[in-house]
Amino acid sequence: MRNLVIGVAGGTGSGKTTVADEIVRRVGARHITVLNHDRYYHDLSGHSPDALLHHNFDHPLALDTGLMVRHLAMLRNGDPAPLPVYDFSRHVRLDRTEWVTPSPIILVEGILVLAESDLREQMDIKIFVDTAADIRFIRRLQRDIQERGERSQTSFNSTSIRSGRCTRSSWSPRKDGRM
Repeated sequence: MRNLVIGVAGGTGSGKTTVADEIVRRVGARHITVLNHDRYYHDLSGHSPDALLHHNFDHPLALDTGLMVRHLAMLRNGDPAPLPVYDFSRHVRLDRTEWVTPSPIILVEGILVLAESDLREQMDIKIFVDTAADIRFIRRLQRDIQERGERSQTSFNSTSIRSGRCTRSSWSPRKDGRM
């Protein structure tokens, strides 16, 4: 089976997941397998609360992209893949995995999926969701408090948009896929 691989990227809070969800809705969930880069954060269970406040979750080294690349390759080869499960409220990767099976369409979503050449090279369609930094900041703050159980100060401290790092650094996602 030849899969169609779609990449959806953009800054934190840009609306990537909304775009990805709409693609799934329109195509039909039974025809599409979704790989979220958020599943691939490194386990931070050994970090102090202070270290977590200063951890940059928008940096490429925060994610185990190599594992995601291997899982994408498995799916493209027609094999099921054991996706990690990440608990954002505790910043830990759980011991369990969720197995997914390949579909005709594989959607890869995350802030840096176009910036990672090993992922980008496997994509047939690349979508970059471009949203103003102030809108992204508000969305990120709301999401972290509502969905990930973070206090507003913790979220504010971990939100790299506040200093412009998310739009101006060497690791910021860009429309052309470069970092």
